Amino acid sequence: MYNGPDYDGGPIGDGESFGDFARISEKTSAGETISTYNLSIYFFDLINDFLVFSEETELFDKQPDFSQPFSWIDLDVTDDNQKGSGTLRVRESFYPAAGGFERNIDSTLGFTLASVNAVRVSSPSTWMIMIIFCGLLIRKRMTLK
Repeated sequence: MYNGPDYDGGPIGDGESFGDFARISEKTSAGETISTYNLSIYFFDLINDFLVFSEETELFDKQPDFSQPFSWIDLDVTDDNQKGSGTLRVRESFYPAAGGFERNIDSTLGFTLASVNAVRVSSPSTWMIMIIFCGLLIRKRMTLK
């Protein structure tokens, strides 16, 4: 996450970046093929303030509540007030059983984002997790006695 609240406590240019990485290995009698996929996405918005910080948040002190739903749309792709983009890199290498190395694919795809919608995901609260853990701990101690 980039930036945060300004000195007056209000939200300023919010930004998010996400990444994911996958590696697949396939062994055959001829050798081993290793494929990697690396996805990187970022977007920021200096106008809409799609991530809202609470009023008691001080500068660089706390992160916003990421469970809040938000929708981000680049209203004008001709300027940098709102911007979103990403890359997908795909690599595939083959290692013959006899030895050596062959690079089959090594390419990067760049793209521009115009719209991002987030879905709210609910998770149990920290207190609920602690209560369940304490309950399991007490139950285990009672069974040991």
